[in-house]
Amino acid sequence: RTSRAPGQRAKIMGAQSTVVNGAYALGPAVGGYLCDLYGARNMFFVVGAANAVCTVGYSMLPESMKALPSEGTGDANAKSSDGGEQRPSIEEKQIEEEGGVWAVYRELLRDPDRQGLMVMNAGLFCSYSAMLTLLPLHASDVLGEAGTATAIGGIFAASSMISFVGIPLGGYLADRFGRRSTVFPSALLVCAGAALTAGASSLETLTGAVLVWGMGNSMVGPGVTAFTADIARDEGTRSQALSLSNTAMDLSLLVCPLSLGALAQLTDCPTALLATSGVVGAANMLFALRTTEPRHQLKSDD
Repeated sequence: RTSRAPGQRAKIMGAQSTVVNGAYALGPAVGGYLCDLYGARNMFFVVGAANAVCTVGYSMLPESMKALPSEGTGDANAKSSDGGEQRPSIEEKQIEEEGGVWAVYRELLRDPDRQGLMVMNAGLFCSYSAMLTLLPLHASDVLGEAGTATAIGGIFAASSMISFVGIPLGGYLADRFGRRSTVFPSALLVCAGAALTAGASSLETLTGAVLVWGMGNSMVGPGVTAFTADIARDEGTRSQALSLSNTAMDLSLLVCPLSLGALAQLTDCPTALLATSGVVGAANMLFALRTTEPRHQLKSDD
């Protein structure tokens, strides 16, 4: 549990993300090569089997949720388990009077930190949507006949391999200088990478632009994840708080691929990529304006 070492939270989460991104580094290259050899349809059987193995592995993880304190025994202003000041908890009687579980969400949504975080999550997943939706089409246009599944898979693999540098670096910077101080410039790299990708005209320039894009995506992740954990300290509403961030991501994944694909069809891929850069930039600005650095993080840097 990262609550045992909140000052190292971003680095711990970054290490886990680095392991996960190993699959993203190998997957596109190996998948593209096998796709050229055996066809795209057979790859879905391989992915399905791999997902089944992951499901079995997740089922073996221990439960992390602790029993909640009985009513009336908690101190709303007590210290949280990670050593920082715990935010005021929402009393059960007040929740019932104000409309049940929806009152919890209304209370959580009033938090400026959570508002900024949700906007940032939506913007970042717009970037991921653009990578999945627009990058293959743009790479095919740029490379022409050389744009085989293996070549495009190699570009995706390059963007993932850079995460072996970006994620640990982002985790270190987020713990050393603060979450917001790391997220903001990292998101600017995402904006720059998407814009440079739009202007790429050869394999070399496209690969370089995608590396910048991937570096930004990987560096921003640990800071955002640690910030999410930092502001979700009330164990009574932690699940609801985390679900709001996931909802913002899911909505972005629902809307952005369709919207960016339609924009690319109406105009072209570079225009849609520039729009992606603008969306991430706007989300980054709102994140900077609405959020504040977690208090325990500020104290640990003194």
